[in-house]
Amino acid sequence: MTLPVELGEGSGPVGGSSPEVEDRDEHKDLLNKAATAADWLTRSSGSTRPARLCQPDAFTLPTDTRASDRFLPVSEHLPDGGIELSSADLEALPARWSSCWTPSDVAQRLSGIATPWCVAAGWALDLFRGTQTREHGDIEIAIPAADFPEVRNRFPGYVFDAVSSGRIWENATPDVLAATHQTWLRDPATGDYLLDVFREAHDGATWICRHDKTIRLPYSEIIHRTPDGIPYLAPELVLLFKAKHARPKDQADFDEIVPHLTPDARTILAGLLARAHPGHHWIANL
Repeated sequence: MTLPVELGEGSGPVGGSSPEVEDRDEHKDLLNKAATAADWLTRSSGSTRPARLCQPDAFTLPTDTRASDRFLPVSEHLPDGGIELSSADLEALPARWSSCWTPSDVAQRLSGIATPWCVAAGWALDLFRGTQTREHGDIEIAIPAADFPEVRNRFPGYVFDAVSSGRIWENATPDVLAATHQTWLRDPATGDYLLDVFREAHDGATWICRHDKTIRLPYSEIIHRTPDGIPYLAPELVLLFKAKHARPKDQADFDEIVPHLTPDARTILAGLLARAHPGHHWIANL
């Protein structure tokens, strides 16, 4: 999950603090960044990294961008209403997320679904590593925004709360969903949150970066899968979103993941960093 500040990466603890403080800080981040970690991609099982992702035409918009804009969240025009999270609410979030699902849980519930989806943020890096390296305070997935109804229909008996800019719209209505990017799945019987869903901007089967609409990547080329088929965001893209804040835990992830990236993946990450964060200190280490 990620709070309306960054999420993803939606959605872990900040290095140097106690686990309790780290968990709290992570959830506060989420509610501040409500969409930074938004921009998820996917890749098909067994495919090799496509060289075209390193080419200029991989990051260009079509002449007619109306279809692209159709599914771009407009968080700067948030609807009225919603509940502003107090300090007490923020303090309570880690407990409300303590029973969140695992990637395997989510994959079972979404088995056979037609829409592309992938695990994002910290869990995505652990799926890439092939082992869980730390506790996760939440779990985020990314989907094409237009396909949200298909995902929602897989969870009868649960409700989706939209979150953005430190506010929550419980059981979000269509107008709220159209104006926000992040949704938390809640068990109404307990009040616990189980899953954070990012509804990503896209043009059909092409993902569009919410923060730079000129970056467009086909879902079919940006999905990785574990040996048992769980889809997760390409690690170089997870690192791209972590680069914005580069907290101690993000630096640790960079240091641990980069040695395992292929040369092509490093080239892709360097190019995206140069575009999104010119002069970022990670570029020199790629």
